[in-house]
This record gives sequence, structure tokens and C-alpha cells, in this order.
Amino acid sequence: MLRASALFIVVFISLVIGILCSALITIAYLYNSEVYRNMQHTKLELNAYSAIQLLFAEEELEEEVIDLYGEGEDSVSIQKKSWGVFDVAVAKAFSGKYSTVKAIMYGYTSDTTGKAALYLADRSMALNICGTTLINGNAYLPETGVKKVYIGEYSFIGDHYINGKIKKSKADLPVLNTTLTEMLQTLVTNPLDQTARIVYSFDNDTLNNSFCDSTIVRYSRGTLRLDHKLLRGNIMVTSDKTIFIGRTARLSDIIVVAPSVVIEDGFKGSVQVFAKDSIVIGANCLLEYPSAVGLLKSEFKEFQPFITISEHSVIQGIVFTHSVIDDLKQTLIRIGEDSRIEGQVYAHGLLDLQGTVYGTVYCSKFLLEYKSGHYDNTLLNATIDMNRLSRHYVGSSILPSDNVKSYIKWLN
Repeated sequence: MLRASALFIVVFISLVIGILCSALITIAYLYNSEVYRNMQHTKLELNAYSAIQLLFAEEELEEEVIDLYGEGEDSVSIQKKSWGVFDVAVAKAFSGKYSTVKAIMYGYTSDTTGKAALYLADRSMALNICGTTLINGNAYLPETGVKKVYIGEYSFIGDHYINGKIKKSKADLPVLNTTLTEMLQTLVTNPLDQTARIVYSFDNDTLNNSFCDSTIVRYSRGTLRLDHKLLRGNIMVTSDKTIFIGRTARLSDIIVVAPSVVIEDGFKGSVQVFAKDSIVIGANCLLEYPSAVGLLKSEFKEFQPFITISEHSVIQGIVFTHSVIDDLKQTLIRIGEDSRIEGQVYAHGLLDLQGTVYGTVYCSKFLLEYKSGHYDNTLLNATIDMNRLSRHYVGSSILPSDNVKSYIKWLN
């Protein structure tokens, strides 16, 4: 005869077994759900990558929403926009309640002229070289060619004037992308975009804004200083006066727009800077790739608009001037001694090159400011070396290109 406690033991064991079975069923369900979510996530990421590859393969994608494989199960959307001189694409892949978003910055590979070391417009004036000037790569030169000159104690040192093929240039430089220059002209004259979120101060010293969201514009009606700020991503900082960027600022991928911009000695970051009056980059600065420095002149000036890059500074990207006005106050780019540009320089005006360019130089006219005077179309102890430019470098559609898109970096 069983004791009464046996029934309790049986009920307890049954309850435990029931709980264990329910737990196993729940675990199996959660595991299968997690596996399914991971499979969907992986599938959607691959679809987003496929959408970006489709963007690179097609010149224009007219459809905003694309059925990748024509089965109604793999849908993606692509949004494109210009971000300074570069381009940004945001690809969203979705299926039911699941979705994933990827953003990428891309540019364009250079055309034949952009693969040369130098393109000097033919203004019926020869290129004068002196000292340890070195030009490695093909060059487009005026019909009058190149010759050596003597400046002070310097004479030309070298076996060849140009270490590459020489081709004849035209009277004008290859034109910049009109659509992009007009957009940038509008940006420097009226930077406020109604589609952007405008703020008049930063609540925190750190701001990271995804390119999958709308642009945040920090606007100031007066002089603005950026010190001890960490700004990253889809952010534009603009002022009606001057913007000072301190060495303590940590900037990544943002755009800075003002009539004048001053970057303090020792600054390091990735930034695109656009102005209409002046840009001064201090000594020992590093503007990391992909950076851009652009001066855009759209009206007559009583002074000379200029870009100054001080000694021992490095810019990895694009430095350019553009003017729709031809007058005596031509734009000027001044690249100081021991400074270096790794990328492309486009001087729609004057270029005083006393440093180094690893890449391509487009120039209407060189102007050397030396202690003994000013010298037209003259290079002294300058280096232009196309062979030293990284093979991974990707330029912008603002410069002459072969219209082939190429990846620059993934964005958050």
C-alpha cells in the first residue's frame, strides 16, 4: 500500500517534467527565432551591399525602390546626395518587419589629365624651374615648354626637367563639374537648407550624427570657435563671419562653411572646409583623407581671396579654388615649405607652390613669392610626384573624371 506522500512526489515530478519540457520548447522556439533573425539580418546586409554594387555599376538609378531579383522578396531603396565634393549613398534593405541600412562615401577615378602630374594652362608663358624642383609623371605644358632659370643663389639641379611624357595644354584648365560647383557656390552664400535640422548651439561636447538621418546644421550669426568638441558624421557647421577650429577639436567627416575659416596649429581630423574669402591652415596640421579645402569666388573682391597652408602641414584629399569672375584679384593657393598635399590641387588662379604634392596639380599660373621678388610661372625647390600618390586614392566628380565610381569609406 502506497503512502499518501507518494502522490505528492508523483505530482511534483510531473510538474518538474512539465516545466522542463516547456523550457525546452521555449528554448527551441527562441533559438529558431534567433537563427531566423540572424539569417534575415545577414540576407538584408548582403542585399544592401548588392544595392551599393548596383549603384556603382549603373550610371543612374531612376527607381527609388528596387526589387533586386524580381521575386518580390528582396527590396532595397537607395538615396544619394552630395556631401561636399564627395558623394554619399544610403542603401536600405527590407523584408517584412526586418530592415538594415548601410551608408557609404564614394568618389570617382580621374581621367587622363588627372593621372598626369601637372596640367599648366597655356598662357603663352613657359614653365620656369629652379633649384631642386622635381616633377615625376606626365605633364601638360604650354607650347613654350619648360626652361631652367636662376634665382639668387639657386640654379636648376637635376638630369631632366620632366620625368615623364610632355603633352600640350590648352589655354584654359579642364573645367570643374558645373553642377557641383554651383551647389558649392550656393552652400557658401546660403548654407541653410530647409531639409536640415538647424541648431544654434551644441548641447553636448560630443555629437555623432548618422548619414542615415537628416543633416544637423550648427549655425552662427557671428564668429564661431570650435574647441574641445567631438563632432562626427552628418554635421555641417556654418557662420556668417569666421570659424576658428582649435587644435583640441576632434572632427570627422563633417563640413565647415564660412566666409573665412582658420585652423589652428596642430589640428588633426577629417573635414571639408569651404569659404569665399580666405582659408588659413596653421602649421603642423593633418587633414586626413578624405578631406577637402575649397575657395569659391562668385563676385568682385577688393582683396585677393586665398588659401594658405602653413609649414609642415599635410592635407590628404583635394585643395581647389574656383572663380566665376575674371579680374585682377585672382584666387591664390599658397602651399608653404615642407607642407604636403596627398591628392589633387586645382588652382583656378594663382598657385605659390613651395612644398610638395603627391598627386596632380592643375594650375592656371604659378606665382613664386621669394625674398628677391615675385616670379611668374616659376617653381623653386618644389616637388610634384604623381608616382607617390597612393593607389587607393579616390578623387571627386568635381575634378575631371572618367565617371567610374569607387569606394572611399563606410559611414555610420
